[in-house]
Amino acid sequence: MPLIGEMAGSLWASDTNDRFIRTVDLEMPPTPTFAKVYLQGSWQSEEYGSIRAQILNYRRRLPDNSDEVISFRAPDRGEWASIVFDVTMTHVTFAIQVSFSGGQILWTMGFWS
Repeated sequence: MPLIGEMAGSLWASDTNDRFIRTVDLEMPPTPTFAKVYLQGSWQSEEYGSIRAQILNYRRRLPDNSDEVISFRAPDRGEWASIVFDVTMTHVTFAIQVSFSGGQILWTMGFWS
């Protein structure tokens, strides 16, 4: 299965209060897709600040042509995904969560035939 294209971007967020989540949603036709998110940079305004990069959810096309949403728990509960692959992905939501801090995430997507 050869790689036929790639896409990448970044998203930043900062907050001096309890918690702030910023997201980016991407849509595509049903395609074998490998999605990844990384923490690219950070700063902390308090000694207990936190930053998380995650994939909140993705959608895949089912054989009956309907879509199924695969959701992951909120990052403040300690469970999140940073890498997903699906042969019929149609959507992905990347997120950065900051609390008493700031940061930037880098997301990438590889499309396969």
